Amino acid sequence: MRSAPRYPHSFLACLAASALCCTPYSLMRPADHLQARQFEVAAGASVPSGIFVSQASVGVFDWMEMGAQYEVYRAEAWARWRTLDSRSSPVALSLSTGGGALLYQVAEPVVLVGATIGRRWRRGGNDVEPYLGYRGYYRPRVGSADHTIKVGARLALPSGVFFGGEGGASLHLNTLWIGEGTLS
Repeated sequence: MRSAPRYPHSFLACLAASALCCTPYSLMRPADHLQARQFEVAAGASVPSGIFVSQASVGVFDWMEMGAQYEVYRAEAWARWRTLDSRSSPVALSLSTGGGALLYQVAEPVVLVGATIGRRWRRGGNDVEPYLGYRGYYRPRVGSADHTIKVGARLALPSGVFFGGEGGASLHLNTLWIGEGTLS
């Protein structure tokens, strides 16, 4: 008689954490920046948890944008600086820093740093923007960090509407890697 397959406890813990208790870390911003006075609002859902994500960004200068993001269990704000731009370089590169809070039972402050590399191509009036991004979240209260690495792409239509997706993994509390993605 065959027995049912057995899954390691770590697999079950990872699945439960991904679906129930760990906040996803969506990036949703390509490497190229908004120009001064441009504004963008984005919404999406993380996968596999289905958690709602909202984000707003504004170009403060052509070389700097500021943004804010809310996902259930996490709120943050950041500034991003353009280091390289697709218009004048083979790739775009942006660096970011900011802060926020993890919103479980008690708000826990976090400090974030990040980098995103990518490229913008114009194809048939549409912009195609693939990117690779990293963001790290230092949690001073517990003396630990969370990290996320995502690869994604956006298709921006001439009307100003865009569709995007990203996938990757996040390391929570330096102990548990969780695969996740976001559709926006």
